[in-house]
Amino acid sequence: MADTNTNMTVATTRDYWISPNALHIERNAMSNPDYIQASCVSGAQILVYIKDIISYDAGHNYRRWSLQASPTVFNTHTEKYVYVAIPRDSVTSTAMVVFPSELLDIYGKNEKEEQIGSENYYYIFLQGILSSSGDNGTEPRDWLLGHTIHTGYLSSDEAINAGPNESEWFQYRSADNIVTFLKDLTMAADTKFRKLFAKAVTIVSGGYITFEGQTGELKGIANEDTPVDSAEAIVTPKYMDDKALSKSHNDKTDFDIELKNLRANGAVDIFGNLTARSGLTVGTYTKGIEGAHIDFYGNAEFESIAARSFLEVPELRYNRITITVGNRWQTQGAGIIEKVWAGDNADNADIKTELALTSLEGVAKLKLEDGEVGAIALDDKCQGVFHFIGKNNDTSTTDSKDGNFHFAGFTTIYFLVKEIYTAETLPASVRAKLADGESISENQFFRYELRAATCAGLPTENRNRWTDTSHPQPTMNFAAYANATNADRQASRLTTTTYQLNLAGMTDWTYTQDNIMLIIGWLDGFSFVQRIWDNEKKEFVEATKELHGEGIGTGNIYMWGKIDQFDRAPSLVAQQLYFHSSPSLAEKPGGITVDATHTKPSINGWQKDPITPSPTDRFVWQQWLYSYSDGTYTAGEVTFLASDPTAFTLVLDKNIISVAVSDWYDPANPDDIEFDVSAQVLSGVTPVVIESGTAAYSKDNSDNVTLEYQTTLSDDGKTINFHVRISGFVGVGVDGVTPEDAFVIFTAETSYGSATATATIAQNREGEDGQDGANGIDAVSFSISQTSIIVKPSTENRVYYVTVKGTRGNKPMKYGDEFACSTLADSSDITEGLAWHFQVSEDGYDFQYLFALSANAAVTVDIPFTITDVATQRQYQHVISFATISDGNNGIPGMIGRTSEWHEGAIYHNDEDLNITLRYLDIVTVTADDGTFELYQCRQTHTATADNKPSAATSELWVPVNKFTTPIYTPLIIAENAVLRFGQANRFLIMDTEGKKVQGCITGVDDPTKPMAWFGGETASEANFSLGYDGSLTCRKGTFNNIDVQSGTIAGFKVIGNGLTNDPYTNDAYVVFRNDNQKAFAGIGGNILPTSRNLRAVARFENEDTDDYWGLGANIAMLLSAKNGGRNYAFYGSGNGILNGWIGGFAFHKFTIPEANSIFDGDLVLNMKKANQFIVHCEYSNSGIALPKLSAVRIALGIDASTDFCIQITVMADLSNSSNFSIYGRNKLQNSSGAYPWNIEELPLLTDYNGNQWNDVSMGSGDSVTLMLIYDSTRTQTISDYTTTYTARIINKQS
Repeated sequence: MADTNTNMTVATTRDYWISPNALHIERNAMSNPDYIQASCVSGAQILVYIKDIISYDAGHNYRRWSLQASPTVFNTHTEKYVYVAIPRDSVTSTAMVVFPSELLDIYGKNEKEEQIGSENYYYIFLQGILSSSGDNGTEPRDWLLGHTIHTGYLSSDEAINAGPNESEWFQYRSADNIVTFLKDLTMAADTKFRKLFAKAVTIVSGGYITFEGQTGELKGIANEDTPVDSAEAIVTPKYMDDKALSKSHNDKTDFDIELKNLRANGAVDIFGNLTARSGLTVGTYTKGIEGAHIDFYGNAEFESIAARSFLEVPELRYNRITITVGNRWQTQGAGIIEKVWAGDNADNADIKTELALTSLEGVAKLKLEDGEVGAIALDDKCQGVFHFIGKNNDTSTTDSKDGNFHFAGFTTIYFLVKEIYTAETLPASVRAKLADGESISENQFFRYELRAATCAGLPTENRNRWTDTSHPQPTMNFAAYANATNADRQASRLTTTTYQLNLAGMTDWTYTQDNIMLIIGWLDGFSFVQRIWDNEKKEFVEATKELHGEGIGTGNIYMWGKIDQFDRAPSLVAQQLYFHSSPSLAEKPGGITVDATHTKPSINGWQKDPITPSPTDRFVWQQWLYSYSDGTYTAGEVTFLASDPTAFTLVLDKNIISVAVSDWYDPANPDDIEFDVSAQVLSGVTPVVIESGTAAYSKDNSDNVTLEYQTTLSDDGKTINFHVRISGFVGVGVDGVTPEDAFVIFTAETSYGSATATATIAQNREGEDGQDGANGIDAVSFSISQTSIIVKPSTENRVYYVTVKGTRGNKPMKYGDEFACSTLADSSDITEGLAWHFQVSEDGYDFQYLFALSANAAVTVDIPFTITDVATQRQYQHVISFATISDGNNGIPGMIGRTSEWHEGAIYHNDEDLNITLRYLDIVTVTADDGTFELYQCRQTHTATADNKPSAATSELWVPVNKFTTPIYTPLIIAENAVLRFGQANRFLIMDTEGKKVQGCITGVDDPTKPMAWFGGETASEANFSLGYDGSLTCRKGTFNNIDVQSGTIAGFKVIGNGLTNDPYTNDAYVVFRNDNQKAFAGIGGNILPTSRNLRAVARFENEDTDDYWGLGANIAMLLSAKNGGRNYAFYGSGNGILNGWIGGFAFHKFTIPEANSIFDGDLVLNMKKANQFIVHCEYSNSGIALPKLSAVRIALGIDASTDFCIQITVMADLSNSSNFSIYGRNKLQNSSGAYPWNIEELPLLTDYNGNQWNDVSMGSGDSVTLMLIYDSTRTQTISDYTTTYTARIINKQS
């Protein structure tokens, strides 16, 4: 046992022993780095002794355990350590081979003292460490250097363990397990080391190495001083590589080599002359059929020739066809480079010195025929394209639409002609490079400067920046397309694969919109600055005009003949295949998208270059992008292309299949076993749809074993179920417990690839059924009534509710006991204008948030809250979004077009920038003497004068209007404004301000019942307003003035004369006015109650406002007024009046007795047309008043003589009366004339509480009396000889 550090105690080889052939481990089984076959021989055991931890057995011998190992599938790709797990108890006799992913101590803890292994076992390290299988489990595992399995050194004798660990000839250090010999060692005759493993071996000076049976001695290592013929030095690979030609890398020698035959499987580079003495053959040569050959006389036969420079022959026979790849220039200057002397070439030092050339300059010679003049001029800017060998060319083709071009596989070269040499001015150093007799033609030699000389230092955003320093090359064609000093050489025509440009004024390396005179072809990427009249600034402003699609852009067009325009279906211009990768199927990339106008594609990370699947980018996808002639695009579907072999993992529901067998090992009685396995193919963690699957049996000596299987797929296709039957299975046992090495290989196929997994068969004997598991936990769910509240601001306070309900299983959860909701803010205010509160339903199950929105508040806020499951304390996060929105402002009315002949003094309008009801746009004609005229549109409002008469010079005030003198036919006209002197149409659509949605129509009709005009809808049936051919008008709402409706119906009412009725009087037509926000309702009609009430009411007035809207503290359901008449009834009718309240009249009538000794008529004093409450003021003695007469009461009540009644009146004596007065009923008192004026049926009989007749009631100051005036036509009884049909009954008298 050794301590690796202060915290870990790890078993060493001295602590255990197993037989060298007891354990077998096969790495990378079935070519799977994460699968091993492990097994033990019958009777294999492990002996262990660790002092103070694992002691001796009862017989004082080392303890031993049966050793067991099984095939193992690793669930990670990390390094694996080989351990034996030994039971700590004294009962279990079996130890298992296990494979943790890190170093463990005896107790199963790692270096961090974390318990990794089971506390029921000790862990014995067998010193073996398997390497990682890589990030994706694809790298084969091997034993790490110095870490193969070690079987240990523990002896079997306790006495040996107690013996000494050092002697006089060696010393042992237990701290590092090192033995140091203290004496020299030699071997006796006929003895030897069987095996010697050494970390370092040093041969001392004078020593040597010999080999038995061979002569010679090795005395050292060969070096530079070792003689070539030495036989005593060991040759190292380095020495051999320095002294001999290599077969493992490129090599060379300065000496001649003579070979009998030379065969080269690759390329042969010859830097000198190649002499073929009897001809040269390339490939398998058959004359006229294949191969190539040059004979002794120079006759040659080839399959083809590609000449990158020049091909000069007396006669050339060919079949003609012209193909251009890349750009084509038509310019004033061009040429072919024949020779170049570049300033960056050391071979041209003499020319560089004479001409003081920089590295970015050089001299070039054009290839010219005899008598030909070079087509170059001083200051020509030139462009050429060349393919370099052994140098990086451009990797992609790009066109920035300004003259900067790159072509994949080529280099674009730009240079400036700085000086042109003649035969007289050609520098001597250049002339010296020419061959004897080489001619010098006109404009053939010139000095150039690369574009990078002046453009490399420009800012990155400058279009002229250019950093490439490639020089012109022999055989390179070039075009001189620009010249800063010669106007005759500034025009050219450029043709690319997608467009053609006519250029002018080319003085720079690149072109802009100012140089482009004509564009034909694909216009995307080109733009021009256009001049636009700014109505606000009243001046011209500049804006960019983007060009799109296939077409022509130019300045002037002259045309004769007619224009025949038709709508051609868009045609496919180009299609490009794009590629994208993803690490898993679940991360399938989003595709290339095209905007709603189909004019702007978004590539979204896709690339044109093909992608090869890899362990990181496991899946490759493809998608087509299609371009059409009208400038639009469409994108194809994203489809699968390829996948990496590591893309999928087959996950089994069981990796060890436990089967019941008849016996552990009985070849004469094999078993037929059946089992089921389910599997899913995962891409990362995402299941993939499976198409099919297979199962195969694998074990040693399986000739007599057959495997049959059936597969079924789940409904979603993502799970495959294998039902497997193995016939002839024979179980194997090792010490009664270890299963045989048998397993089944499962494979599943998908449309993207396949995956394989292995399941091990473990045998067992059937035991008793186990107990049922505990019930699972019911699922919990929460419902929220609304999580988004969007409302308009209101002039009143408003309250909104959000209800939260919880359910566990199928039972509702109670708030507080089972779930809880968080607060929304630290105070009652969430934000300005929005407060919150909460409440719980009466039954305790529903929780409600209340949101109070203040009047006129504008709020936009997200309100997070948490729902907590009280039982599990699990929290669920939610958000309520609350926002107020307001209606936008009304748009500005459209302008009214006016046309007239221009005349001085008039005010012409363009009211486009005014926000007024009537806006005008004036269009004028200016007529010449010959009758021809021009049209102009007013640009800004002004007063016409002779100086600002419409013309090209007054463009700030007038816009010329194009005029066509011949009829025009076109299927579509789109105009910002239009003025028609005469127009004819059968359909006129009205669109919204964006021109996207139909809002109305004026149309001709074939069916008189259909509308000729309709507005406020996308179709006639949806319109809010329509006008029919027959004059019928349908309008869902509106404001009308001076409307005279003489007949017809309005809703359920019919117009008859001056009124509205519900004729034919068989319906319940009604008029309702309501304000639900203020809880106000007013309605009249045949029935204004809902049918659910089972009642009929012809009028309904309700005012139940709770907000005190007017701040008066009162609600009035019905306000009535009747006055200025002889009789005024605020309401009148028959039937009962029933209120959950009271009816009170506050009016009273006051009468002052004007004289003494008089009884005044009750109709004058107690005038019931005015009130039923009376105050009488009296300053005179012996005076009184009579009660109201029957006829006066009937007049006041508006009833006839046949109607009985009972009404209440109250008479009060004024508080300041100085004299008493009396109230008289019917009586037999005489007046001063001796008559009985008060004994008449018209006066009521005055009775007291007991039914006794009173002549009068005396009233002192402050007294009051309440009486009921009753007319009962059925009464025939008399009191004191008086009839009682009309009585006044005292119900209360206060004195």
